[in-house]
Amino acid sequence: MQYMYDFNAFYTTNLRQFGIDPFIIAGITRNEIEHRKVGIDDSQEEQIRQFGKIVLGGDERTSIGTEQMQSMHILRLVNAKSPDGHYLYPQLEALRSDPLRKALDPKYGSVLVGAYLQDIAAHLEKGEDSMPWYKGAHKDQINETMKTLWHSGDPSKRTDALIRSYNPGAGQIHVDNVRRHLKFIEEGPGKLFL
Repeated sequence: MQYMYDFNAFYTTNLRQFGIDPFIIAGITRNEIEHRKVGIDDSQEEQIRQFGKIVLGGDERTSIGTEQMQSMHILRLVNAKSPDGHYLYPQLEALRSDPLRKALDPKYGSVLVGAYLQDIAAHLEKGEDSMPWYKGAHKDQINETMKTLWHSGDPSKRTDALIRSYNPGAGQIHVDNVRRHLKFIEEGPGKLFL
């Protein structure tokens, strides 16, 4: 079922025009599930289910849901508007009433990942700082690597730039992990969707 959510979410974005691997959301999701912190993540998600927010042991950077998206990104994307006041990601409409609780549902988590990747691609396309919110070490180097990959025009390298954006501090290790999952998906269950 998760693959269906991930694959459908990809098609709610504009990422096809850039030749991005259509299984990118599924690859990221599988990687996040593999690295999920049992106990810690469960506790934080239970707080969200009960209170609609994390009360103890977390902050705006707390990652939640199957896709392990940081709560600050969920709120940022759900509320993002264009200069003329229109929502940038209409595919997130259903999350606006209770974004953090709904982000725990894999169906909505997949759509959030799609919007996140679409947001990064928009910044890269304009030559802007692709992650203005990122405060981690080596930000300039990470941003330059992502810009170089993106502006190569090569769909595989562009896919790598977006993968890197989902966990920028982990660098090539993260890209390699997600690529391993993409290979598994493309050789097996992904064939059902093409």
